[in-house]
Amino acid sequence: MKFAFNTMCYLIGALGFSQSNLTVTADQTIPTPSVIDNLIVQNGATLTIDGNVTVEGNFDINDGSVIVTNSSTLTTQDNIRLNNSTSSLTVESGSSIDGSGGGNFEVNDLSASVTVDGSIDVGSNNVSSQGTITGTGNIESSGTLTNTGSFFGATDSPPSSCSGGSCSDPVLPIELVSWEVISKRNQIVAKWATAAEINNDFFTIEESSDGTNFKEIMTIKGAGNSSEIRHYQEVFTPSDKISDILYYRLKQTDYDGAFDYSPIVWVALEKLLNEELVIHPNPVIDDDFLILLPKAMVGSLRVIDGFGKTVKKLILTDEENRLLSISAAHLPSGNYNVIIETEAGRFSSRLIKK
Repeated sequence: MKFAFNTMCYLIGALGFSQSNLTVTADQTIPTPSVIDNLIVQNGATLTIDGNVTVEGNFDINDGSVIVTNSSTLTTQDNIRLNNSTSSLTVESGSSIDGSGGGNFEVNDLSASVTVDGSIDVGSNNVSSQGTITGTGNIESSGTLTNTGSFFGATDSPPSSCSGGSCSDPVLPIELVSWEVISKRNQIVAKWATAAEINNDFFTIEESSDGTNFKEIMTIKGAGNSSEIRHYQEVFTPSDKISDILYYRLKQTDYDGAFDYSPIVWVALEKLLNEELVIHPNPVIDDDFLILLPKAMVGSLRVIDGFGKTVKKLILTDEENRLLSISAAHLPSGNYNVIIETEAGRFSSRLIKK
């Protein structure tokens, strides 16, 4: 056999061996039962574990393959790391890796691969993968699971549990099905709905004038645990009465203090709600659209896209003209806000571009 020993290997007769550090550079099966401090596989070697092996230190697969076969158990007490594009790990059916008393399980290369037809248990330690994990077995962790590769087919989000060769999506504290904020009669109306809630203590509505720095407006009691659709609505006066546009987000807090945020939404404040702003046609396709002002006025008109960005601005100077014609040809499809600002105040109306 071809092992590169860092320290002396102590043979234990037919029972296996004990060694401090072991570097595998050629195809080999480790004698078992065996206890090894730090284990490294490199140079394209294939290491077969056929029996019970314990690695008390780090287990690094730098360039090569490791196969756990024949109902064997590999016990690790520190990190397992696949560090190279040519690194691979196979845990065959009936075999297992027990890392519950050790470190993290890491797949650190996009092209590294893991096949799990048996089981891997890392206890409360973390699992992170940039590569591809396949198979029909189980990976168990009560720690953090981070996935930027393909984790039993999951690619978009870290899986929360993996069994039978598949991963479920994370168990979220709430399933938010809608979240919107509108301006109405100088008030803000916030509406949202949840399809499910798990350990949900309360919601917090937060407000910002720049979309970055938020402050708390109010808290609303959550349902705790619910599997039914629940609707929420709150009406309040905005704390910022000067800004043209305000941004809002919904913060959800669990009983244990953990929290998460909704997407940020924005609203244009309306102040002349006793006047009607008419837009025609609405929705508009590629033609011009007409805006009928409630009265001739001097001021400014802005068209704002769904990200809060001004995409068109006009100065209103004709005190006799109540009808404006604006081209929609340059506007991408989406929802827009048309805001009129004058000395008397401000009001807005929605525009839809098909």
